Amino acid sequence: MTGTPQPAVVLFVVDLPRMTRFYRDVAGCTVRSSSATHRVLDASGLELVLHEIRAGLKNPPQAGAPRVAEEAALKLCLPVPDLARTRTLAAELGGGLHAPSTEWDGDGYRACDGWDAEGNVVQFREPREPSV
Repeated sequence: MTGTPQPAVVLFVVDLPRMTRFYRDVAGCTVRSSSATHRVLDASGLELVLHEIRAGLKNPPQAGAPRVAEEAALKLCLPVPDLARTRTLAAELGGGLHAPSTEWDGDGYRACDGWDAEGNVVQFREPREPSV
């Protein structure tokens, strides 16, 4: 591919197939390319690179029930068409969203924080008409 690079985020993951399914199904990301250790996803114009962690790295996330990394230095924010449906899908795929009572309105969207299948904090944003 030639041209100007897109803005991108690299997310290190333990279970590459599971995390690919999570971001594809929950956030509507499309897989642009794939290898044994990487998936490059299109997340509404942001390149989301899922990079499988190799054994031997310090403190890798653990597979299984995620420990939510609420004090992480980075939070991914992704658009979704419907927060209620996203809450259901996220739970089915090993992640989750906080209760509807924690949702809040931004400029043209309604937002709710949640976590992916490995405990990474993600904010999901449903489009809304801006208040006047």
